Amino acid sequence: MTDIVLIGCGSIAKKHHANILRLGSDVVAAADPEMRYIPPNIKHKYADPDECLKEHADGSTVVIASPSKFHAAQAFKAMEYGCKALLVEKPLGINMADVGGLAEYAEANNVRAAVAYNYRFHRVVHDVLYPAQHDQDGKQRFLHISSTDDIRTWPNYRPGCYMLDPMGGGVLLTCATHSIDMAVHLFGEAENVSASIIYDKENSGLDTDAVVRIVHKSQGVSWMGTRWNRPPHSVIGYVSGKSADSFDLLSPSCERDRSHMHLWMMEMFLIYADGGDRGRLCTFEEAVHTVRIIDAAKQSWNERTDVKL
Repeated sequence: MTDIVLIGCGSIAKKHHANILRLGSDVVAAADPEMRYIPPNIKHKYADPDECLKEHADGSTVVIASPSKFHAAQAFKAMEYGCKALLVEKPLGINMADVGGLAEYAEANNVRAAVAYNYRFHRVVHDVLYPAQHDQDGKQRFLHISSTDDIRTWPNYRPGCYMLDPMGGGVLLTCATHSIDMAVHLFGEAENVSASIIYDKENSGLDTDAVVRIVHKSQGVSWMGTRWNRPPHSVIGYVSGKSADSFDLLSPSCERDRSHMHLWMMEMFLIYADGGDRGRLCTFEEAVHTVRIIDAAKQSWNERTDVKL
């Protein structure tokens, strides 16, 4: 059984907590500035995440599920205080300046670090697309991901929530980051990025709609269209020299996959934290690359040009 330290107790943290218990481990300490959100059965409760990490991180496994703008700083703190394993919610940070040195620090301190990109563990991505794209013998491949989500329906939507925070919100950091990670997971590193972005001037100037095109260093091109809107949908199209397929991730046939992917990811992380294989967990290096792509997308739209990475 692995004892966990949980930082942040919003909706995704509650899902992680439930899965940790289901998998036979336990959360022994947790922190959230809104202490009423900390589950009552956790023994050690803190309003200050830094105090929690200082007291409990040494030799422990830490899960960071706080708002995006705190991820990188709290990841550094968890490692500074001696954690042995670390799972950080997506994205790893809000920009490249935020995440600089994180991957190197984790490696230097032998921390088993991963980022919680759960869609890697969706059955369609894990069992269908990943094997298919590795059987192309260098042929050109195309990936298209179209998705919408209405943040106003999310459990932790409230005034001041991180999704509406200019220092960590917006569609690229909250939603499109999943699609970008899937593209990197399937096709590898980006070589060129271009984007079209819509900003809502009445909503803190946040990006609410984005189309991102990535030319990968491998023989692959991906397009991602993401917006805050209803009804929610998530569709992946994949074209290769051998096939053309489309998958509706919100279809009834994928209902079990949507809940199982969170559990499967946590199971793999707990195995990795205890010395096992990392599997398809997202590494810090890959997560930094995703942040680089998000920065490049914003630069591309601001300058109205492609950005070479």
